[in-house]
Formats: sequence, C-alpha cells, structure tokens
Amino acid sequence: MSSRFVFILAFIAIFFAAVSFLVNRPAPVITGQTPAPKEVAEPVSLWVAGETISPKQPVSSQLLVRKAFDAKQANMMGFTSNQSLDWHAGALFTASIKAGEVVRQNHIINPDAPDYIDWIITVGHVAYPLELPSESPMLVNLTVGDHIDIVTLTSPQRNLAEEEVSKAFRTLQVAPLLSYCKVLAVKAAGKNAQGQPTASAIVVELSRQQVAKLLVAKRVGDIEIFRSAGIVNAEQTQAETRDVLSGHLSVTELRGVARPASSPR
Repeated sequence: MSSRFVFILAFIAIFFAAVSFLVNRPAPVITGQTPAPKEVAEPVSLWVAGETISPKQPVSSQLLVRKAFDAKQANMMGFTSNQSLDWHAGALFTASIKAGEVVRQNHIINPDAPDYIDWIITVGHVAYPLELPSESPMLVNLTVGDHIDIVTLTSPQRNLAEEEVSKAFRTLQVAPLLSYCKVLAVKAAGKNAQGQPTASAIVVELSRQQVAKLLVAKRVGDIEIFRSAGIVNAEQTQAETRDVLSGHLSVTELRGVARPASSPR
C-alpha cells in the first residue's frame, strides 16, 4: 500500500471525526441568569356614578365612586392613568349618567365656565345683577346655588331712594319684595376680618315680572338683601315705625284722635 493511499485514508478519517464532534457537541450551559418576568400593567382608577344622575343635578362626592379598571379596558375608554375630576361649589352635571358609568370632566360644568349662567337659568327667566354694600351680611360665605330674599324700606311721604341717609323716621315701612331668588354667580371681593370670603356683587335669577317690581322698588325706596331662610309668610318680614318706636303715632292716626274737651273759664 503506497504512502499516498494511506494519507488519503487518514485525511478522510480525520474529516469525519471533526464533523462528528461538531454535530454532537453539547450546548453551552449559561449559569447565573434567570428569565425576566413579564410586566403586569397596574389597574387604572376611574370615577363612576354611584347612582343614576340627572342633568342639572348638583355635583357631590356622595354621587361618585372610585373603581379600578384593567389597564387595557381603561385604555379603550381613553384613560392611561388614574382619573381626576375638577369641580367647585355650585357645579352641576350636564348629562344623564347611569349608575356604574364612568363620569368624565365634560359631564360637569363649573360656575366659572363662560356659558354656566346660560346653561343653568330657567326658561323664561333673566339673569339680573345686584351690587352689594360693604356692610351687607350677604357678603359672608355666599355661593352659587344659594337663595336670597329682598325687602323694601319705603315711606309714603318721602322718596327714600333719593336720600343717602334717611332723616325721616315717620311712617317708615318694611315689606317683602322678592323671596327665594336663586344666586347664579358671585363676584368675589376678598375676605373679611374673620377670614370669611365676601362678595361685591351677585347675579340672581328673576322672572320678568320680578324684574319690573325690583326696578320700581329701587326708584321709590331702599332695598335690603339677605340670605333666604326658605319660603316664609310675608307677615314675618313686614314692619312699620310703630313696631320699633313704642308710642309712635303716624299723622293719619293723630288726625283720628279726639281732642280733649277744654275746661270752662
């Protein structure tokens, strides 16, 4: 056997041995590493209606409930993080919402919204502005949605509307003019010495007949505004001078008093 033939056989044997080694070599073992855990999205907290809500119903935390939603479900509703709602005193709901439905920000209108008065006012009524004097008790803690009463101070003998300070106390009369008028807006003026919020003007909801009565009252006498205690009897807000000054008699009453008989000379 020639050396050339032996060389070829050796080469072939070495080649097949190399191939067999590469094919049967065990896979390397990686130590010290653990598979990364799959990320689980946290639930998203949303506001839902705790009961059926009607339009123009005042917003209250008692009507809203926090509920956790799956992140995927919340994303489909347009939420990627926990929901927050912004509302102030006097805020109202603008739509009907069924119990369990998500309450969105556009379901709420706040008193500072430009169209709040147009949206809340009763059909057939008007928004009437009233300035408040600095000494008025109405300046303390008045908010949108409160109600006010208006009374008039008049005299059949004088036009009190033309006097800054009334000098005539005879025949003064106080009578109710308007009762339980809803406040639509409050213009803040700051805070008083006790730190309570005060107002310099308000906007109230009046019918056209109420506006006419108020215009006449402002021309013939003084008007006073105070927080309403509800619908009360008119007699509870009526008074005359004689109710304050004991023994006071008006001119009309003096004319009806009999003159004492003169003694004979």
